[in-house]
Amino acid sequence: MFVLGLDIGYSNLKLAYGEKGEEPKVEVLPVGAGPAELMPQQLMGGASNCILVDIDGEKWVAGVEPDRLQGWERELHGDYPSTKSYKALFLAGLLLSGRSEIDVLVTGLPVDQFMDKSKRDALVERLTGEHQISPKRKVLVKSVVVVPQPAGAYMDVVSSCDDEELLEIINEGRTVVIDPGFFSVDWVALEEGEVRYQSSGTSLKAMSMLLQELNRLIQEDYGTGPGLEKIEKAIRSNKTELLLHGSKVPLGEYFDKAASKVAPNALTPMKKSMREEGMAADAVLLAGGGASAYKEAAKELFPHSKVVVPSNAVASNARGFWFCG
Repeated sequence: MFVLGLDIGYSNLKLAYGEKGEEPKVEVLPVGAGPAELMPQQLMGGASNCILVDIDGEKWVAGVEPDRLQGWERELHGDYPSTKSYKALFLAGLLLSGRSEIDVLVTGLPVDQFMDKSKRDALVERLTGEHQISPKRKVLVKSVVVVPQPAGAYMDVVSSCDDEELLEIINEGRTVVIDPGFFSVDWVALEEGEVRYQSSGTSLKAMSMLLQELNRLIQEDYGTGPGLEKIEKAIRSNKTELLLHGSKVPLGEYFDKAASKVAPNALTPMKKSMREEGMAADAVLLAGGGASAYKEAAKELFPHSKVVVPSNAVASNARGFWFCG
């Protein structure tokens, strides 16, 4: 059985794929997707190297750095799964799997959207069936499963962790999974493996706001800011410095300042919802590209809990989706 775990975010496209019983292959790509005409040409002529997919008869590129697309605007709204950008990234994920048939595809929705059955059903219907990726390439998706976004990280840790003490806490205690994405921060509360929806939810104070604050702080010191796309690209590339008007800007100190201001505010609604249900946490799992930015805030909110960040946090949901499948 071939399984594809697909996490189509607002900043990265993450996929984990492979046969059941084997170790999945994991890939992470930037989220840039748009009409091919927006891509710049090479200096000596010819198109740049990229993934090409067909969207309603129009050539689109997918999985490229956002700043490579001229005039591109990021889709930052709750109806993202119905957009052409999402579809392009979905088709790119199918293409990268290298298969013509996928037995099970597992993906996620933000918690507040997952709770809406009509949105879950619409996404399942949209992703199931045969998809024409290019004039001579089709992929058949036989079955689709949609789960709450942070549930992927939970399944990843449960399925791959060799820390027996942590596994005992997760299996028998109360666990909160926090997934800071670019558009939203999602959290799922689980008790002995069962989802507690009254203590689960979504906050829109996510990485985009953190990057805006980081850009503002740099602008205060240097006169101008590099912009969100440039900062995002530097963070994705694990760079410690960013070039701005010939000066090297140390990202670390600005990142920490922005995180200390934005992250606690983003997690406040989570704390409130859990307090109302009288639920504490034995373990806190942080996933997604923004996991490191929210670690200190999570420690402050849950001082007596075991806070865990998976080794490959950005792909943790995709790996967990694969394990679900």
